[in-house]
Order: sequence, then C-alpha cells, then structure tokens
Amino acid sequence: MAEIVVNELRDHVTSLPSYVRDTTDFLNKISQIQQPLPDGTIIFCLDVKALYPSVPRE
Repeated sequence: MAEIVVNELRDHVTSLPSYVRDTTDFLNKISQIQQPLPDGTIIFCLDVKALYPSVPRE
C-alpha cells in the first residue's frame, strides 16, 4: 500500500513550487528571495528522511 501511495504522490509533490530536492536546491531557492524580507518573515526547512518508516514497502 505504501508503495502505491509513494508512486501516486511522487510526480505531484515534486512539481510543487515549494518542493526542495536537497540542500543545494534549498540554498539556490533562498538566494533568489528578494531582500530585505518583510518584518516577521520566518524561513524554515523540514527534512523528511523516511515518510513511511513503519509501513513495509514490499
């Protein structure tokens, strides 16, 4: 089941403008942000290492 979900979501997720492939991609994206940032702006990055760690993918 997890494999089906991963396959169905992969193309959709990777096409989103908010998708960040890796650290280099993140650094490239933040370097393109207009400066100065408005007061109260918060930038954060969340790294998901294993989306379905407890679900067998076989």
